[in-house]
Amino acid sequence: MNTEIDNYTKDLWQNAVDIFDGLEKIKMTLVNIKISVAKMNNSEEARVMNAIASYIESSIDSIEEKTEYIRNISKEIGIINKSSQEK
Repeated sequence: MNTEIDNYTKDLWQNAVDIFDGLEKIKMTLVNIKISVAKMNNSEEARVMNAIASYIESSIDSIEEKTEYIRNISKEIGIINKSSQEK
């Protein structure tokens, strides 16, 4: 097993997890914004704020999918690295 590769994959995985956690916090803030906007009268400003929040939420979902992919790939690299030691 290559210890350096193992350390890099662990760091990569942890950073992806940290990014995902940060995005979840932003998502919760967006939920609060949407709740506040829903309480506003049906003004143009409220519709714009809701549209912006929805766009940001959609972007976050896309980033979360990519970080999940990064986590999975780093896990697979770690598995391959460990199995190469056994050979």
